[in-house]
Formats: sequence, C-alpha cells, structure tokens
Amino acid sequence: MRRMNLERSQREPANFGVPWVLLCLAFCAHVADEALTGFLPVYNATVIVMRSEYAWFAMPTFEYRDWLIGLLSQMPSSCC
Repeated sequence: MRRMNLERSQREPANFGVPWVLLCLAFCAHVADEALTGFLPVYNATVIVMRSEYAWFAMPTFEYRDWLIGLLSQMPSSCC
C-alpha cells in the first residue's frame, strides 16, 4: 500500500478566504439583480396564480422590505 503524501497539507493550511469573498460578492450581485430587475412583482404574480390553480401550493407573497430582510438574514455573518 502506498503512503499518501501529506507533507503539503501539514505545511500549509487550506485557505478559503478568496473563495469565501467571491461567494459573498456573488450573493450580493444576486440580491442586487433581483432588486433592480423587478423580480418581486413577477414572483408575487406567479405565486398568486399558482395558489388559485393548486390549493396545496403554499408559497408566500412578499413586500419588498420583508423580502430583503429574509434574504439578508440568510447571509453568512462572516461576509460583512
């Protein structure tokens, strides 16, 4: 059986800093895109139609403030 080469992993710890910052920036871009392109009215209209067609469809509709607070509450605390 061959031994695994663990020298590098013992010398240098994994650095997730750059990927984490990029993930946070992508999340911010996603939120900005939804806010600037009028996603919420389209979403709410779709949910209302789906509820009228399917009684089991229990998705909520949102006001802008509630939607934004919900998104921000999902943001990892280490992003900011």
